[in-house]
Amino acid sequence: MTLFSSFRSACGFSPMEFLWEHRLHAVRCLLLNPLTRSSVPTVDLVVHLGRFSSSCPKCFGEAPSATLK
Repeated sequence: MTLFSSFRSACGFSPMEFLWEHRLHAVRCLLLNPLTRSSVPTVDLVVHLGRFSSSCPKCFGEAPSATLK
């Protein structure tokens, strides 16, 4: 059994899916904190902003722009 399949078997998702979910939550925490909002665009957690924008409503039920309000 490979490391990838062991991870998927134990967690129910792939290592990349885990990392993506972790990054989504990290950026959302930055968006929710008014002190860190200005640094969100410079954070190197999200590689593809379009994918991030489309994933937020699926994961959190709101777009990143709605989180800022």
